[in-house]
Amino acid sequence: MYKSKLDWKFITVLTTSLLICLVILFSIYFSGNTSTRSLYFYGPGLILGLIIGIPIFHNVAVNTFYELKEDGLYIRSGFSKYKVEYELMESVHPVNQNLKSTFNLLSNINGLRTMTAFSGTAIRLNAKWSFVKISPKEEEKFLNALLEKVPNLERSNDPL
Repeated sequence: MYKSKLDWKFITVLTTSLLICLVILFSIYFSGNTSTRSLYFYGPGLILGLIIGIPIFHNVAVNTFYELKEDGLYIRSGFSKYKVEYELMESVHPVNQNLKSTFNLLSNINGLRTMTAFSGTAIRLNAKWSFVKISPKEEEKFLNALLEKVPNLERSNDPL
């Protein structure tokens, strides 16, 4: 089983999002001129979002694993589980994303992204998803084990 890596950029994005929510929440409740809508709609919505969001983000960040079994690659990311069959894998590519490409919904629409870092590995598929982006902590060891399971898998240096 291979644990996913966490990089400082990913943690910074999550922490910044949390801090922005807290600043908005404090500004709603501690400003002298608050409307009823702010107090009874936006405030509780942010609180509920924080109560639900923080455990989910923490669970994804801490509990993302990749396991190579006999019948495929099993991915566990937070509460979600995925299986990618070896027969569907065509090639392996490096991934080095920046913030803009990470939050670009169109760049991630045809694939499964379970990365908890901004760099990792993309596996091109011949399936309903066109790729799977992952970020194993021991990337080279993971790739060598994957190539043992799928010997006809092409290893490319072209980023995806």
